[in-house]
Amino acid sequence: MRYLLASITFTLIGVTMSQPAVALEIEKTYCEMLTNPLGIEADQPRLTWILNDPEMSRGAAQSAYEVVVASDPSLLEPGKADVWDSGRVRSGENHFIEYGGRPLQSGERVYWKVRVWDRKDEVSDWSEPSYWQMGLLEPLHWKAEWIEHPGKVEAPFPANYARKEFSIDGKVRRATLYSTALGLYEVFLNGEKVGDHVLAPEWTDYDARVQYQSYDVTDMLNESANTIGAILGNGWYAGKIGLTLVVPDGPTRGIYGDQPKFMAQLEVETEDGKKQIVTTDNTWKITKQGPIQANDLLDGETIDSRNEMPGWNKNGFDDSNWQAVDVWDAIGPDRVAQRNQPIRKTQEIAPVSITEPSPGVYIYDLGQIFTGWCRVKVKGSKGTEVLLRHGEVLNEDGSLYTANLRVPKDGRDYGAKQEDRFILSGDGEEVFEPRFTYHGFRYVEVTGLNQKPELEDLVGVFVHSDCPEVSSFSCSDEFVNQLMQNIFWTQKTICTAFRPTAPNGMSGADGWVTL
Repeated sequence: MRYLLASITFTLIGVTMSQPAVALEIEKTYCEMLTNPLGIEADQPRLTWILNDPEMSRGAAQSAYEVVVASDPSLLEPGKADVWDSGRVRSGENHFIEYGGRPLQSGERVYWKVRVWDRKDEVSDWSEPSYWQMGLLEPLHWKAEWIEHPGKVEAPFPANYARKEFSIDGKVRRATLYSTALGLYEVFLNGEKVGDHVLAPEWTDYDARVQYQSYDVTDMLNESANTIGAILGNGWYAGKIGLTLVVPDGPTRGIYGDQPKFMAQLEVETEDGKKQIVTTDNTWKITKQGPIQANDLLDGETIDSRNEMPGWNKNGFDDSNWQAVDVWDAIGPDRVAQRNQPIRKTQEIAPVSITEPSPGVYIYDLGQIFTGWCRVKVKGSKGTEVLLRHGEVLNEDGSLYTANLRVPKDGRDYGAKQEDRFILSGDGEEVFEPRFTYHGFRYVEVTGLNQKPELEDLVGVFVHSDCPEVSSFSCSDEFVNQLMQNIFWTQKTICTAFRPTAPNGMSGADGWVTL
């Protein structure tokens, strides 16, 4: 038996020794901790890669790396890379490796990949090709102008709709849109929304700087006629800010400016190598007569579907009743590329119950406090107004508790109403969803309906900065598991690219409020 065990042992050792060594694997790559980012402004962008050891060997580690950067994916090989080849660098570092090639130009896109060696000098496969694209690196590279509505600013502070038709001469090879707003915006090309950001740009000190967003819109352009359109909301720039009451007799809204402004620069390269630029300028048209008739981050949004303008952001729309924009002649804040993950819709939350605490007043319980808004389906006659009010808890009688929103009864304009109003066109089933507000809530009070709603008529839309989840936790104690879930939800809920304050505008409502 002793000889048999020895024979088996030597056989296993032989099998193990005959297996080829498995090198490290590169799972993910990042530039400035973002995946394939556009709008990079760093002189030496920092590259990072995440490693995996398939064998989970004790002490496995990187001993060297090589990075190649090229103007085209076909050139991503040692000896061919025309932008930078680091050569083999003896280092265990895989975070924030500075690009060491030639200076890159505004709007330039480069491709890169990396391979590593382990402690046994086994080399990995190359990573999948990635890329980054530079932003507009100098103020002079911006040809666009700030545009705004020329009219008087009056309550209830509707959204602005702006548009311009233009032509592209040739087949598009690549197109990048750089856009931003003082306030909030959504931008469209040929009727389709550009990107999946919401509530952009995120809050900054607008007296000093504003973030711009960069979008690859190559596949959204026609070879000839095109239309670009934008909807502008008030946001923190022209809307209410929660802490204004700390200044006696100070303004409660419009701390930075009285109405939103928009800037966009579309850079197009055609297959024949020619470049065309379309910018915001005095040729744009604008109106306030669209469906969004009021919008405020804290108070809510009013959408009047009787004012819908079908095709307003497409070719051939009759904008003869629209006004010419004003060009804002101020220098304005510095424009800086967005470096953080954008705010996105990340999850839909179905309600768990409906109650009717009083006749015609319906309370939806979504089972979880979160940030965002609701999408609702309703039917009714023309002019019917459906009101949604949002809150975190209920009163003892089952009605919505709103005292913590600090909305005064004397008409003064502070607090956070958290109310969305939808006015029906009467044209069958209608779907409403806000764009330029967000709320902190679990419960939604719905009034104005002509019949009891169904559970599926309303869904919550979770909105927050779309930061990746890089960890998880679970244990045998369900209380601790629930506590961790509360922590995760709280972190997401207060993470909306603004200072960590509750979305209902309460200055003291930091992280613990949603536990």
